[in-house]
Amino acid sequence: MELKTRKPLRSPYIDYKHIGVYFITLSAEQRKNHFWKYPNKKYDTPDDIELNEHGSIAAEVIRRIPEFYPYVMVDSFVIMPDHIHLLLRFCVQEGTEDARQRKSISVIINQMKGHMTKQIGRSIWKHSFFDHVIRNDNDYEETMKYIYLNPIRWYYKYSFSEK
Repeated sequence: MELKTRKPLRSPYIDYKHIGVYFITLSAEQRKNHFWKYPNKKYDTPDDIELNEHGSIAAEVIRRIPEFYPYVMVDSFVIMPDHIHLLLRFCVQEGTEDARQRKSISVIINQMKGHMTKQIGRSIWKHSFFDHVIRNDNDYEETMKYIYLNPIRWYYKYSFSEK
């Protein structure tokens, strides 16, 4: 039996180690609530969200990304019940301009997921992740707004559709 060839998710025309801003979405398996204490509660901002143990682990790992990758800043993130959105900025690293020392987005995300998996005790992740390269200031502002408003959209989309 012949196996299907997967379509590559990363663009072959982009060097994912380069200075820039990337919007990343990680999805949990089976789209189940893995991260929120109260998935049916209305949250107005990402700061209001009450995370469960897995969500707290995810938040801590995300906050520590710049410790392991000093050239990466986390501009914003939101942990949703079944997925995570990150806005990562690749910056100039003090003391070096050598891009060969940088890890790609794929390596960083896979190591981050692996670190969370180890702490949780099992993998909860879908195989890959979605990325979008931020192209300009307007794109950046729209993405920040999307991240910030995501908990509100979640409540209205899922709380009323399940009743």
